Amino acid sequence: MQVSNGTKKPTLSTRVSESDLNIQWVTVEDNIITQPKVYSGNQTDATYRGSKYYATLGDIPSIPTIAPWLKNRREDIIIARIISHMIITPALLQRFGLNDNPLCSMCKCDNSIEHILLYCRKYSLIRQSLCHRLHIYLDGISTFKSFISIICSSQHAIRALFSLLKFFDIC
Repeated sequence: MQVSNGTKKPTLSTRVSESDLNIQWVTVEDNIITQPKVYSGNQTDATYRGSKYYATLGDIPSIPTIAPWLKNRREDIIIARIISHMIITPALLQRFGLNDNPLCSMCKCDNSIEHILLYCRKYSLIRQSLCHRLHIYLDGISTFKSFISIICSSQHAIRALFSLLKFFDIC
């Protein structure tokens, strides 16, 4: 086919053969599904990072990442509650007006999940056992966030925590 100026208009087959061979073909269905998911994920992450919870919880380990290491839904719930500081402890019960004494009977400080897992003298032997299994030293762990990062870094660490969790007065 000739154009009015005398040059030949390239055909579709010519344009395709001369174009980049790495054309990304995306079907309408794929685009409709993936774009909102990507946008939603980015929005959720941005919203969380801008919230008051980010200062408290920090970068939460991805539940889809650790989910294969958990045996059942109950373990999934427990680890999510530990990470979010919402596992039942005397301090949490007091926050909701369900307990009059949020203090640890031994240490006389707030009996929170952080205190129970990292500092309470009552659980020092259990904590030592956990640290021994994980080859870590609590002196090197400065925050609860650091502790959670270590626990959620491997299946071995999560399994070690769950094997000893029954000895702590939580859940």
